[in-house]
Amino acid sequence: MRGEGPRAALDRLRAVDQDDWERAYAHRWSRALLMREHMRRAALWADAYGVPERWPFFDVAELARPGLRLGAGLAAEADAFAATLAPRGLGVVCRAAVRWAAVGSRGLPELPHPYEPVVTLFGRGGGYSVGQMIDLDGISVPYGSFAGSLALEPFVALDARVLDMLDATAGERVTYYADAAGPGALVLARLRTASGAGGEVHEEVLVPGTGSWVPADFLRGGRTRAVGKITTCQAASVMRSLLPR
Repeated sequence: MRGEGPRAALDRLRAVDQDDWERAYAHRWSRALLMREHMRRAALWADAYGVPERWPFFDVAELARPGLRLGAGLAAEADAFAATLAPRGLGVVCRAAVRWAAVGSRGLPELPHPYEPVVTLFGRGGGYSVGQMIDLDGISVPYGSFAGSLALEPFVALDARVLDMLDATAGERVTYYADAAGPGALVLARLRTASGAGGEVHEEVLVPGTGSWVPADFLRGGRTRAVGKITTCQAASVMRSLLPR
C-alpha cells in the first residue's frame, strides 16, 4: 500500500469480502500478529504527537496535516464506506487509511506506516470486534495498554508470503531457531508440534530462495547448542530475507 493514492486505497478496502469467515479463520494467526503490530504503531504515532488518549484507533492525518481535505466526492465515499463498518474504530482507521494516502512523507516523524498492519489484516478476512479482548474471528488478542503497546516487539515482515507461512502452522506449537550458515547467510529451522498431548514433532528448515520447508535433523542432529531460539517476529523477518526475490 506504500505509494498508493487515496482512490486506490479506498477501492482496495471496499473490495474486501467482510463476510468471508473461512478466510478470516484460516488467517487467524497472522491477523492476530497484525493487530498487535497495529496497536504498537498506533502507540508510536500517538506518542509522537502527544495524544496517548487517542490510542489505538484514530486518524493520524488530522495531526500530521491539519486541514487536509480530500476531493469532495472521494471524501463522501470514504465517509459512507466507514459508516458501514463496525465497530466504530474499524471505520475510523479505514477512513484514516484513505486520508493517510494523501499525506505524503514531508516533515513526518520517522515512524512506520500507521495503517499498513490493520489494512493488511482487513484484507485477510475482514474486521474485528472489541470488548475486553479484540476478537478476530477464531482468535482473540488482549486490548492491552498504551504503555504496553509502546514496548511490544516490532512485527515488520508484512509480506503476504510470510503471513501465509505463519498461518499454515496455526493450531500447532512452533518454535523457531536460526544459525549462521556462513558469512551473511542464515539457516532458519523450526520445530512443529501437533496440538494435544503426545503431539507428533516435525523438524524442518526453510530452503533459501524457494519458500519451501523440508524435513531436516538440523536441531536434533547434535547441533542444538549451535543455534539460537528466536521469536516469531524475528523468524518472520528471516523468512522474508530467505524468500525468492
